[in-house]
Amino acid sequence: MRSVAGYAFNQVMTSPYIDGVAPGLKTLLSFAVFYHQLQLAGATCPSDEFSCNNSQCISDKDQVCNGVDNCGDNSDEGENLCTEDTCKELGREFRCPKSKECINFNKVCDGIYSDKEYYPYNHCLDRSDEGPKTCTQDRCEKLERSFLCKNKKCIEPKYVCDGAIDGYDNCGDESDEGEKLCTQAKCDELGRSILCGNRSRPICISRRMQCDGKDQCRDGSYEGANFCTKARCEELGRSFLCGKNKKCIETKFVCKKDFCDLYRDYYNYCDDNSDEGADLCTQAKCEELGRDFRCDSSKCIPRDKVCDGNFDCCDHSDEQANLCNTDAPPAYGWLALPAVLTIAAYGVCTYKSYKTLRQANPDSSTTLLLLNALRHPLQFRQPHHQPAVPAQPPTGSGRVLGRQNV
Repeated sequence: MRSVAGYAFNQVMTSPYIDGVAPGLKTLLSFAVFYHQLQLAGATCPSDEFSCNNSQCISDKDQVCNGVDNCGDNSDEGENLCTEDTCKELGREFRCPKSKECINFNKVCDGIYSDKEYYPYNHCLDRSDEGPKTCTQDRCEKLERSFLCKNKKCIEPKYVCDGAIDGYDNCGDESDEGEKLCTQAKCDELGRSILCGNRSRPICISRRMQCDGKDQCRDGSYEGANFCTKARCEELGRSFLCGKNKKCIETKFVCKKDFCDLYRDYYNYCDDNSDEGADLCTQAKCEELGRDFRCDSSKCIPRDKVCDGNFDCCDHSDEQANLCNTDAPPAYGWLALPAVLTIAAYGVCTYKSYKTLRQANPDSSTTLLLLNALRHPLQFRQPHHQPAVPAQPPTGSGRVLGRQNV
């Protein structure tokens, strides 16, 4: 489009008839073009955009120092621009040692190499964010992924000796698992002091993983009725023992489910419903739990939640009229006091003004107009919209006139 416009402009400027049609037009157009070029030369981009050397603007700063020529003149890339300070300013703290682009720290030493098809801009194009030269133990510590795999990938310690329970080999070479690594001493070091599992796949778990209904050890050694007793639950600080699956849960989760609506307050921490139900959640149980109001749906709630204007029981049994004192004024009733006082003051002032006008000069046309305004303030109009005042007002005393117009 620009080339077409440029061609048309050149044809006009080189035409022998231009001066004949409009003398001085050619000079004026030349000055306009020159001014436009000066404007372009001095043009700058908004403060939140990147200014290329060719006057182009890049609105997405993720395209700066990413190894791709987005400006068209490569001024958004290069060694002089893409320094470590620039990388920090862009929020991509790692500067690739060779290709000089900036990438995020979480992409460094993650075992994924740059690939033009699948990972074109997330990693160093020269793959210098991976490998033994970059990924050392010190680097893993700085990345807060302090375990260094044999393949020089950095992973978080929580994935070490977990038996790849999530089905994912975190290191990729299984160097974070195995009997040589996962000893009792290693479990203590990791803060998961219980060593379980079989010899070929030892696993470190913490105390909070015991009796949680999940077989992390894969041999049932810390789950089930043989291990998870009432005494064990109390020892673990989760003193309620579920009925069937022998899972230990905290008492704050007991009797918390509403049965009248499965999609409201749907708590079922035991997974077998043994922590809920009318047989368990009696009034006595609610008092024992410290939530001493029992909803009709068997849910236990604190007493201070009753009659607070919110339906904490999905059957609304905590806000029933026969339970709450509906005759008492609402807590927000005082907000209406200013309006009541204003109306009362307006009424008093209106009455006094009305009485004063009638007694002062009852025969005046102005008095008649003001009386109408006081009696009907919303219907008051400017004088030229008022009905014409009768030329001969009724005669008589002020008292009689007042009766006729009121």
